[in-house]
Amino acid sequence: MPNFKNRAVLDVHFTDAQSTRESKRYFLSHEYAFLNHTDTLLTNKQIRLRHQFLYETEYYQFEQATAQKKYFGDSYVVAELNDKARLKKMINTLGTELELPYLGRTFLSANAYHYNYFFRNAYYTSGVLQPHQIKDTDLSLGAQWHKRIGGFAIDAQAEQTLVGKITGTHLNGKLSYAFNTLNKIQAGIDLQSAMPDFNFLLYQSDYKNYNWYHFDDFGKQNTQTLFADVNTQWGNAQASLSNINNYTYFEVQEPITGIRGQSVPKQFTGDIQYFKLKLQREFTLGKFGLENTLLFQKVVQREPILNVPTFVTRNSLYFSTHLFKKAMYLQTGLGFNYFSSYYSNRYNPLLAEFEVQSSQKTGGFPMFDFFFNAKVRTMRIFFTIEHFNPILMDRIFDTNPYRYYSAPDYPYRDLTIRFGIVWNIFT
Repeated sequence: MPNFKNRAVLDVHFTDAQSTRESKRYFLSHEYAFLNHTDTLLTNKQIRLRHQFLYETEYYQFEQATAQKKYFGDSYVVAELNDKARLKKMINTLGTELELPYLGRTFLSANAYHYNYFFRNAYYTSGVLQPHQIKDTDLSLGAQWHKRIGGFAIDAQAEQTLVGKITGTHLNGKLSYAFNTLNKIQAGIDLQSAMPDFNFLLYQSDYKNYNWYHFDDFGKQNTQTLFADVNTQWGNAQASLSNINNYTYFEVQEPITGIRGQSVPKQFTGDIQYFKLKLQREFTLGKFGLENTLLFQKVVQREPILNVPTFVTRNSLYFSTHLFKKAMYLQTGLGFNYFSSYYSNRYNPLLAEFEVQSSQKTGGFPMFDFFFNAKVRTMRIFFTIEHFNPILMDRIFDTNPYRYYSAPDYPYRDLTIRFGIVWNIFT
């Protein structure tokens, strides 16, 4: 991993390329209540007819003035490359909600999900026109249930696709108990089965390596998760254990001489177990405070395709007080972030996706921030110096601070200063 102290010598790719993502969403929700609540005996009883409508259009476009063979391989054209993926989807949900004291709140629905993901370019293989569109309508039935019994709360939801291939099964159940407003525990299960994102199933590009169609040979990605949360006045803990089957990802192929390894969509048919434990605790002593968040992660897999840092910590040491007869509230302190080194995914600018790689590790270095926040009535002032490590390491410890990367091929940013004012004139 090279060290760059003089940023002017960095070899930057794609100075003539840009990517654009745009989406527009329209949402409508309306319902009709059948029971009149003028009768006090019916205040906790109701029957509702509800309809929800969502329409969304989205496109992703990658444009490049000149093809770069060493980065993406051969191309059909050498100039004015233009890849554009389009998605149109419409979701209609029609259902009935029944609310009764002894039954809780139950919602039964029928759902229609229409999708149209397509490219307008023609792509041929051995003279045969390849599919350029995934278009269909999935029909499903769903149910939701919520019930409180004393300090217990039960939440459950289910959806099963009857017609269609993109969507599948979703089951979620959660049981919680509140001892009081500060202490609560909950546990649950979540099951999901659905096809991977459209990008994995179909893509077409002016670059020859980035044309594929996997709608027929890829299966549904299945995830089963057990989770539990404990929130107390002393701290919070969250734990989850997931089993993933048919995990779908982008793999980096072996590079060819003079050409970077290319991304191809893959699906791992085995099982992957992923465990996560998150702990949060805040300590206070007078006007000083120390806020801590610790995350531990462990993945069990036959192949290194789901890569995460084993340990992540975020900490803030701060001082807060009132000044000028409590006219101003001030808070200032230091922030510390760290995650252990691991083979983080590499960003692919053509796809706007991350790809699994095993050649370069990132992480394993600390990041320090300084912050100053103040509030005067309806005005808030903030001042932040982010990542001031280079000053400490270069000038004080005489070490090179410019060898850190936020992702493979992406050096971590230099010291950044942010300043701002938020003023609510009308309250």
